Amino acid sequence: MAPLKTEQPQGDQALYDLIERTIQREGRFPGDMTLFLGGMLISGTPISEQEFFARLEQMSRRTDQQELAEVGRETQKEHGGDGHYIHLKNARVFGVGPVQMIPLWRGQLSEVKGWYAGWATAAGEQYGVYAT
Repeated sequence: MAPLKTEQPQGDQALYDLIERTIQREGRFPGDMTLFLGGMLISGTPISEQEFFARLEQMSRRTDQQELAEVGRETQKEHGGDGHYIHLKNARVFGVGPVQMIPLWRGQLSEVKGWYAGWATAAGEQYGVYAT
């Protein structure tokens, strides 16, 4: 894994530090996180950049979209571990319209306006599980 660069992105220093520790632990973040940005709420499990690109490559093989894997490898080679992005797996995007479930999500730390450790819930859910 590429070492983190010393330049820190603009934004919440506590979030930056938390994500930096996640990268150093190679994705072993203890739980989920919800982020507020661009009028949306995004919940998921933080993972390292390395795991994000490995999963992206696996997805590209299954969907026969090799350009995804190539872009991922090039991006990681040129900018790997710079700490300017947050990566989530099993993400859910809340905004206008129904909740969108996406397997991988990547966003700029500088664009995050707020966050909390935990999972956001949608109408009909209780603690991240739909109530019956």
